[in-house]
Amino acid sequence: MDAFRLCRSSDLAVDVDVILATLTLNGVNAELSPLVRMTAPAAFAQRPLQEWPERQHLFTSWILLLGVLPVDRHAFYLDSVTPGRGFVETSSSTINALWQHERTIIPLAAGAG
Repeated sequence: MDAFRLCRSSDLAVDVDVILATLTLNGVNAELSPLVRMTAPAAFAQRPLQEWPERQHLFTSWILLLGVLPVDRHAFYLDSVTPGRGFVETSSSTINALWQHERTIIPLAAGAG
C-alpha cells in the first residue's frame, strides 16, 4: 500500500517563541479540540516537545473521539528535535502502522512560517 502524504504550510504573523510555546500535548489537544483529544502522562502533557527525549518510545496515548470515545492507540517516538525549529515524530498506532509528523518553524520578517 502506498503511503499517504499531506503537507501544509502557513505564514503566521506570530513570533517563533509563541509558536514553540504551543508545542506541548496540551497545545496539540487545543488544535484538535473538540473533535479529538489525546491522553498523556502528566510528565508530558505540559512539557514542551522541544524537551522530550529523542529516539526512544516515550509513552502510549489513547486517541479519544469527542474527548471520550477511544478510537486509536498511539505510541509516541521522536526521531529528532531541533531546538527553536521543530521536530520529526515517527510513531505508530493501531490504525497507522507508521505515522510520521514533521513540524518545522521558519522565522520570517513578519512572524513565522
